[in-house]
Amino acid sequence: FSGGKDSWIVLDICSRYAKRFEAFFMYVVPGLECIQEQMDLAEARYGIKVRQYPHWMRAAYLREGVFCFEKADAPHLAINDIYALAREDTGIELVGHGAKRADSVWRAQSGANKFKKDDVVAPIWDWTSRDVMAYLAMRKLPVPPSRNQRVNGIGLDTETICWLYDLYRSDYEKLEEAFPFCGAVIERRRLFGIGPSYA
Repeated sequence: FSGGKDSWIVLDICSRYAKRFEAFFMYVVPGLECIQEQMDLAEARYGIKVRQYPHWMRAAYLREGVFCFEKADAPHLAINDIYALAREDTGIELVGHGAKRADSVWRAQSGANKFKKDDVVAPIWDWTSRDVMAYLAMRKLPVPPSRNQRVNGIGLDTETICWLYDLYRSDYEKLEEAFPFCGAVIERRRLFGIGPSYA
């Protein structure tokens, strides 16, 4: 459960059809307010606890020294490692994912193998953006804050860094604490106008 529109729908579908369901979130930086808002809403609506695990990309960022002083000795992780951890903690074998064919060319090409397996399902795989918005309205689900229409979680991309800096300054500061040189993105925008503005 990322807190995005697609994951809200998958969580809602699970609540309607699964005998037992839980949710988990993968963080790049723990404790971000903009993320916790969505976690709190989901927990209140469905009476569940959203488990939180480090995102598999967090280890890659640290290992490669992205926006850091030096490279860290971080493990090599893949998304299946996080799925395995969630399965072990919950005893639930099936993982529901909010992936859609329409999300990107990469997802359309690789997703059929990745998200249509016996233990990972993508129930909205063939949905369009209109389908998503219609379901959210029909089920009165929240439409979370978004940078644009692209698929994009909290990562170290330019859009996320600018979005946090402009709208969630305390979250940006937490990001900068973990990845000290992410401020280079803000400085580049200030000097050269490269990067979006959300202020």
